[in-house]
Amino acid sequence: MLTSLRFIVGVALCALVVGAGCSKRSEPEPSAKIVTLPAPSAADSAVESPSVREGCVRTGALDLAEKDVTCILSHPPSEIVHDLARALEITLAADPPEVPQGGTTLLRLAVANGTRREILVPFEVAAPGSLAHPDWSRLAGGPELRGDPTTGSRIVFPLVTLDTHERSVDALPMLAPSALPSPARIVAVRVPPGGKLTHVVSFWAMRIPAPAPAYRDSADHLIVPKTFPVPLVPGEYIARLEVPIVGLLPIERQVSANVRVIDARDQ
Repeated sequence: MLTSLRFIVGVALCALVVGAGCSKRSEPEPSAKIVTLPAPSAADSAVESPSVREGCVRTGALDLAEKDVTCILSHPPSEIVHDLARALEITLAADPPEVPQGGTTLLRLAVANGTRREILVPFEVAAPGSLAHPDWSRLAGGPELRGDPTTGSRIVFPLVTLDTHERSVDALPMLAPSALPSPARIVAVRVPPGGKLTHVVSFWAMRIPAPAPAYRDSADHLIVPKTFPVPLVPGEYIARLEVPIVGLLPIERQVSANVRVIDARDQ
């Protein structure tokens, strides 16, 4: 009885003492070790992340690459190809090389990869109004055009017809660009070894003389004379095309083909 009373008193005292434990005292837990890892550097991230291949792999008609969204870049390509002019074989041929006065022939452009590795070929895209262009309103026989007739952004291949003295046969007035320079837009095509990009341009065996100067008549009305295209005289001519490839010098962008204009009466 006395033993039971002592047990009950001991339990009551344990319940009244705040913070006291009546069970067996446990061993202290070891403190956790906190390790702080360094943040990954930019160099580590660049190495770990896979490189992005810009452009699309294509051969054949360049017109199809303009319509392929995977070929379009909104900035100059980060990949630089050294000696791009030597790596590419750019040719232009008239098909057929003879054309009658006032007739037309085709100029076939080829941009070939002459190396054993894949090459990124970037073409500049011209936005409407961003380039100087002929004043087509001074040409008779066609509809009245307002501003730059170019519709939509596209690759532009300026063509000039030269005589044997390398003087242009056309004298239509030129207009300055009508729009502010737009952000760079590139059609980037990856050409495999031995691959070739092609483009076709029409050549007309005609020239456009300079129109007469504008003047005012007796009623003070402004008269702006127009000019008419005329057939080229028989002879040898040079069709010079500019290929807008980023990374090439202006002289390296030019490619030429010889065209012989024959008398239309010989046909």
